[in-house]
Amino acid sequence: MPLETTQTEALGVPVMGDPESRHLGQCLREARIVVLLWLAGLAWTLVVVVGWGYVPVAERPEVPALILGIPSWVVWGLVVPWCLEVVAAWWFAVRVLADDDFDPDSLVDSAHAVEELGSVNREVSG
Repeated sequence: MPLETTQTEALGVPVMGDPESRHLGQCLREARIVVLLWLAGLAWTLVVVVGWGYVPVAERPEVPALILGIPSWVVWGLVVPWCLEVVAAWWFAVRVLADDDFDPDSLVDSAHAVEELGSVNREVSG
């Protein structure tokens, strides 16, 4: 009995309501959060480093403002956002990332479906 598939299934796109589409939706939500956190850190770093770190020679003070012996623009532009990103990554890992239920039977079903699809494709092209 040939396995009937839609065009989206043949392209590997799961049908809505399928457990795979739920997993895809979760992955996309997680990816959006990661990208937004990364962009926020990048924007903060660029604004602070460019705004405070690249001072024209004529305007530079003899001794730069220091925090614990480190130039303040390095602390506020690099150290603080990195620490905040680490905290955000831990929060993300603990609160947002979702484990998928492992169902060994789904692996067998998927392998069987791939074998059937392959045999259908060989019949059509052969």
